Amino acid sequence: MNNKNDDFMRIYTISELSNMINIPEGTIRQWEKNLEGIIEVPRDEKGARYYTEFEVNLFKNIRAMREKVLSWSVIKEVLKQSEAVQNENPLTPMMMPTLPKMTQSEAIQSLQEIRLAIEGFEQKMKTIVQQEIKNEVATSIQPISKAIESISDGKKEKEQEERMNALLNELEQMKTMIEEMKQDKEKKKSFLSRWFGK
Repeated sequence: MNNKNDDFMRIYTISELSNMINIPEGTIRQWEKNLEGIIEVPRDEKGARYYTEFEVNLFKNIRAMREKVLSWSVIKEVLKQSEAVQNENPLTPMMMPTLPKMTQSEAIQSLQEIRLAIEGFEQKMKTIVQQEIKNEVATSIQPISKAIESISDGKKEKEQEERMNALLNELEQMKTMIEEMKQDKEKKKSFLSRWFGK
């Protein structure tokens, strides 16, 4: 049931959950019955259970409490008081995220809309970075233009050579700066690519 279109949330089947937490599927179903009204496992439009990281962590914590031989009444009370539990410490309360009830297709559509909005943001950022590079290059070229003008005035050969060397140094510095800006741009692009698979 893993959804390839969903970059934000991994979804697991009951058999995947069973393998992850090393608890038989039948036991997981029984735990759901024992905790009915306290935990609600999401289902898709066909009624099949699916589990997110939140439910995976919840069942890991329930397993930890069962391994400590806590009774179902104690587990129910802990879950009622904390609404959910953190990954490794089953007695530390954590707020349960409130998500609107929606079908899997509605969730996918919402996530795709978010992705499009982020891609638009990425394009705006790219335009801003390009403009900043253009501005920086224009600012860097001004001293070089002045150096070229003074060379063309016909001053002494030694002065011209010194100015030419200074000009070459400035060109090298500008080249280095442009390469660094390109690397920064690639890092930013790489960061966004990890989130959006581009």
